[in-house]
Amino acid sequence: MNLFENKNIKLRAPEIDDIQTIYDIENNTGLWQVSQTLVPFSLFDIEQHILRSNKDPFKTSQARFVITKKESNEIAGLIDLYDIDALNKRAGVGIMIVEKFRNKGYAKEALSILIKYAFEVLHLHMLHCIIDIENKASLKLFVSEGFKISGLLKDYFIRYDNLNSYEWRDVHILQLINN
Repeated sequence: MNLFENKNIKLRAPEIDDIQTIYDIENNTGLWQVSQTLVPFSLFDIEQHILRSNKDPFKTSQARFVITKKESNEIAGLIDLYDIDALNKRAGVGIMIVEKFRNKGYAKEALSILIKYAFEVLHLHMLHCIIDIENKASLKLFVSEGFKISGLLKDYFIRYDNLNSYEWRDVHILQLINN
């Protein structure tokens, strides 16, 4: 086994053949609250992102991986390092699991692999994530991998119920320090 896999899943770079699946994930408006997306992505946008994805993550400030099931190569989700800061050796972490693969442990496995990559290959010092205080599943996931709640940001983002109704949301900031 290599660094990017375990017995159940593997993380791999996005491929051109993944455009439609990534397009469907990114344009799922039910997930826009989490990703803070405001407009849909075009197939061209996704293609350009994939073509840049094999570049140096310190130059692009991002490393995106497709999470696949080893037995079937089905795409179970996406996991990212974003806002990679080479000077301060830190990055944010984002993860999205396709609905039919949720609650099967794939997010935990993918996060574990990503942490190892971030610390052992990129030599980052700190990973962080921002989680809505009501997102108990994500909070449990990150805490189970050693992240600690380091703060609370009040009214950090707006969650829209429809175009005329919204509420301000508080978030936890979590960090994992590479000792």
